Amino acid sequence: MPILTSIISPHSIILLIGVIGAIIFKYGLLSSFVLSRWLTHPIYRELVDSLMTVLLMLGLAHLFPVFPDSLTNGKHLINICYVLVAIILYYAIQVFIGELFGLQSSYNQKEIEKLNSKLPFWTAVLSTAIVAPLFEEYIFRLCIQDLCFGNGFLAIALTALLFSSLHMFSGFSLGYFLTYACSSIILSTLYRLTGGLFYSSLMHILVDLFAVIAMYSPSIKKYME
Repeated sequence: MPILTSIISPHSIILLIGVIGAIIFKYGLLSSFVLSRWLTHPIYRELVDSLMTVLLMLGLAHLFPVFPDSLTNGKHLINICYVLVAIILYYAIQVFIGELFGLQSSYNQKEIEKLNSKLPFWTAVLSTAIVAPLFEEYIFRLCIQDLCFGNGFLAIALTALLFSSLHMFSGFSLGYFLTYACSSIILSTLYRLTGGLFYSSLMHILVDLFAVIAMYSPSIKKYME
């Protein structure tokens, strides 16, 4: 309890409530209710959703600015090595959990296919492989892990718990929950090691970009199943 109370202050609780509210607005109210009912064309819906997400990030950035020292520690060569190791570890864990729980494909791949099944490639890349990863890294790594919880090891664990829980909107599955938790831990550790958002965002974008490419390329997709 002393450790927990030392990182969770009244200020961090208010910040956390605000950030979770932004997540609910983005993935709940905006995507599921407003845009899905007002815009029936999937391309227009995704473009408006991406625009609203960027505007939401810009609004939050006025409250919680991203300074240059919030992006990286400047050790680019070793940070690139960290990214490569993190990507390899990410896919290794995906395979391990998939084999352990008998999952047919990664949850990330399934969700991307479900969201982008009616979209052209360029729209899927913009909304799923660029805007969404940047939004999630800003929210979960900078706002929650760093500003709310202090960027320590307990902060990484709490962020993973929130990250996994908020991605279970389609129904709970232990295998997929663990997949998201491990993904969050890898991204959070990368954020901590590299000193900011740049390299964790880069990894997140690369992983989601590969998933989008795999969706549109049957020759790659068969290796993801």
